[in-house]
Amino acid sequence: MQVTDCLTGLERVTISAARFYPVESSSVAVPSPADGRLANPKAIPASDVNSRLGLHDGQTVFVRGRGDAQIIDGLYRACGTPLVKSPDRADVVLYWPAGAEALRRELPELVEQLQPRSLLWIVASRPGLLGCNGPAIPQGDLIAIARDAGLVDNRVAFLSDCEYGYRFARAD
Repeated sequence: MQVTDCLTGLERVTISAARFYPVESSSVAVPSPADGRLANPKAIPASDVNSRLGLHDGQTVFVRGRGDAQIIDGLYRACGTPLVKSPDRADVVLYWPAGAEALRRELPELVEQLQPRSLLWIVASRPGLLGCNGPAIPQGDLIAIARDAGLVDNRVAFLSDCEYGYRFARAD
């Protein structure tokens, strides 16, 4: 089934009820065959990032880790999303771990601080692409670590040419 996204105008193919994958998007990375570096990396507009994160007006966001400045700055500009200073006061938590070991070590503590209905986005660089900042965490490792911490995944999104994120909720 093909659907046109009302914010971006892009056609999307529905794989399941909870996940949409772009058919054509400026966020799709095109590695050059010679060295694996991104050819023509493009920034995604802040309003599109908010749409990909599923943020709504009035939701509060807590940011942990050294995240992408364009994404963080765009949160407020696009939807007026307020940033809070503690994860226990946030509707949505954006977490950029320093690597797989840091994720394994820090995630249980972060999960304990989440409100029961809060959502957690874990954002990492896509493995195998040169020229991307931040640690690359394979998707399988990221999901396994999160499930061990008592989370269930319910959405995936590419937030830039270099970064992807998984949205998790508490299992309880």
